Amino acid sequence: MMEAWLTFVPESNMEHSYCFSERMWKNMLQGKKPQGGKVMLRRDPKEWLSMDEILFLTSTKRNRKTDGFDYLCIAAPKVMVIGGQYKQITGSFTMPFKETNAFVKQLRREFLRIFLNWICEEIFICDRRGIRRDVSMCVDHFFYHYNMSLGANATDRDSMRRMAKRWLVEAKMLPMLIDDEDVLFVYEKEESTRKTLEIK
Repeated sequence: MMEAWLTFVPESNMEHSYCFSERMWKNMLQGKKPQGGKVMLRRDPKEWLSMDEILFLTSTKRNRKTDGFDYLCIAAPKVMVIGGQYKQITGSFTMPFKETNAFVKQLRREFLRIFLNWICEEIFICDRRGIRRDVSMCVDHFFYHYNMSLGANATDRDSMRRMAKRWLVEAKMLPMLIDDEDVLFVYEKEESTRKTLEIK
């Protein structure tokens, strides 16, 4: 996706804050606006930017939506093919707004698939060993395995588990990798013993 969508964008032409080029990010690490210019914020360039710093340097107002924002640092490919020719990727390549949104949605779908697969695999392993594993325990194991904090107190943990429940519902709506009619058909003798995943 990045090889198809990366675009050369001079820092001065940056119009959105959804995807920064390497040069834009380095400008901000030095306390400058993504486009460069004078230092707006005194900071250690070796420290990762906080969300408050990014909002300040991009002149973005904080709201409920920005509270859930975060940034992911991804290594760009070294080269890409443009018009049948190989082009070297430089620090000024980034992705346009529409393509960035599509890329984020794809990352989310991949995350949800991994999340659902983890729960199904853990329940399957436990079933083979005669263990009835609660789904909420599987969720806790998933968070722990990927070093994702559940929170410091019971309220935070309950909030994260509710979020995980929403992920689980969303993951079930993804297109299935197996769409064979024979495999997916529910037989009469199976109907009464069907299991549904629930987070308590």
